[in-house]
Amino acid sequence: MKKLFFGVVLVCGGLIIGLPGAVGFVAERQHDQFVRELNVHGNQLAEENYERGWFSSRTRFRYRIEDERLRELAATVTQEPEGTPELLVDSEIYHGPVPALSGGFDRAALAWTDVDSSLSLRAPSGVEISLPGELQSRVEADGSTRFNYHAGAESRSIGNGLMLTWDDAEIDIALGRGKDSVSVNGNIGTIELTDTQVAMRVGPTVVKSTQERSKNELWAGDVLIRIGAVTTPELAANDLTLETRVRESSGQATYAIELKANNLQGAGFAGDNAHVDIFAQRLDAAALGRLIQLMSQYSDKGQIPSSQRDALLRQLIAAGPEINLRTFKIPMPDSDIEGDALISVSPGTGFTLAELARGAEGKARFLMPKEMIRQILQNGSPEVRNAIDTMMRFQILKSDGQRYRIEAEYAGGLLTVNGFPVPVPVF
Repeated sequence: MKKLFFGVVLVCGGLIIGLPGAVGFVAERQHDQFVRELNVHGNQLAEENYERGWFSSRTRFRYRIEDERLRELAATVTQEPEGTPELLVDSEIYHGPVPALSGGFDRAALAWTDVDSSLSLRAPSGVEISLPGELQSRVEADGSTRFNYHAGAESRSIGNGLMLTWDDAEIDIALGRGKDSVSVNGNIGTIELTDTQVAMRVGPTVVKSTQERSKNELWAGDVLIRIGAVTTPELAANDLTLETRVRESSGQATYAIELKANNLQGAGFAGDNAHVDIFAQRLDAAALGRLIQLMSQYSDKGQIPSSQRDALLRQLIAAGPEINLRTFKIPMPDSDIEGDALISVSPGTGFTLAELARGAEGKARFLMPKEMIRQILQNGSPEVRNAIDTMMRFQILKSDGQRYRIEAEYAGGLLTVNGFPVPVPVF
């Protein structure tokens, strides 16, 4: 019995000592595969260094920031507007199956790896600037992965008399085995960019998301982003909320997006609440999933090739979708812009303009401030001014207090606006 006990102890001890080396070998291969997968559409990510040890390894990855908007953001930190900056990720990987014995941070459970990472920004000149916060990740025994990013409150001078200040931030991300599910929970404190006065303030921000990838490569689930307040020199608002809901069933998808902002001020807004709510159903799930992929792929590379785009849009509407603008409200100084609309397309409708005109029907109602119409008449293009002038001359625009009411219906190739027939150019 004692021999059996000591034999088991020796085997377990051998595994604990020997497995970290094997885990380190597998982890290096997985990192190589990770780089290849992310570089399918470019070569922005590169492994700059990988030092594999028996119980732990050290790595450095660099990511070339080529997106124009991110480059401009990085330039506020590097103070180098020309050239391409790089994001650097330095990591210490603690090998399992008991990462704590290799120096890992979580002593509660078995796992394949624990990873501690720090972030920095490499300016085009080569200067490296440390970024706030620490990133920890863990590959669980079941193959799932979780990430935790935490940054404590801090203030930094970023040049030109500007001071960047942020409160505590923490973000948790969990990836399911096979990377076919993801959940995000984040609480990001207020971020301020100031000079002699507050130039910009955003936050606090809450992010919640739970999504699963379907066989059609469509990420279905819910996303919620809520921002307590946004203040810029041109615009201010409170309680901004963005919610998206995507569902898939029997190859068809529904997509809902809702945006709210309270006390919207500046840039011509009147200090009241804004609300936009759109719901679409009977969309082809495979086409929608592929379109979203392409939009992400081409976000900084120009437009999607027209042949791919048109083929996917034709597939997207093949089942006869319905798009419902349930709420549209934008506060303006004199009165609000308000409206709603419902558009449906018959199954099998083609994608050319003439085919859509024959296969679509819908109705819409909008209330437009008279002052806005007067501004368009003064400053709009000749074509727009002529169209509005014609509608006013024939009393197609109906007066409704401080606004004009526009009610339109379309069916069978016939468009009516406030009861008046309007020719459709495609026929």
